[in-house]
Amino acid sequence: SSVQFTETMRGFLAPAQDFQPGFDAGKQQNTKPDVRLTIRTDDIDAFVVDPAHKAGVTGTADSPHLGGKVQVTGGEFNLLVSTQDPRKKEMRYRLLVTDTAGAPHTIVGFKKVQDDGTPAEVFSDTTILYTTLYRGHHPTATETNADRKAIGIITIHFLDFLAQLTSFRTEGPNLAARTGALAKFTGLFLGKLTDVYGGFLTV
Repeated sequence: SSVQFTETMRGFLAPAQDFQPGFDAGKQQNTKPDVRLTIRTDDIDAFVVDPAHKAGVTGTADSPHLGGKVQVTGGEFNLLVSTQDPRKKEMRYRLLVTDTAGAPHTIVGFKKVQDDGTPAEVFSDTTILYTTLYRGHHPTATETNADRKAIGIITIHFLDFLAQLTSFRTEGPNLAARTGALAKFTGLFLGKLTDVYGGFLTV
């Protein structure tokens, strides 16, 4: 059985040395990317047991750094994968695109999910994507020496988050399979958040 959902993220990117300076410079320059992604796993049972919790990604990226709106032609998403500290997880994105001039690019992003003891951190941790745009197509973890074009932060805004909640779709041989697929995805997601934040998520 499959599960998919769609999310929209907006923010700012610019040439810079780090994420926040890139965001600030992009805001001044109005270099605003809009990224709309559909994330899909065709086998929820395999997705749940896979330590990488890997799903496919399709969609569009609209950015001045790409010459406008372009298709995401490949890539992957990882849901709340573990880091060296079990109380810290990451949501990872790798998107392959080709700009309007025909040049390949890779968008790499991660969301830092960790308990910092700050208010409303669950929402911010799961909606803020620290994003880098590289020239060229780069497979997983091969962009260390790649040519970085821009860096910054993109975010799921509140209204887009509400829209995301209504975008979940399941496919399966019958109603029980479809309902079960969504329950398995939700259980995995909430379980991973409980690993990080504990307490209040289990009340």
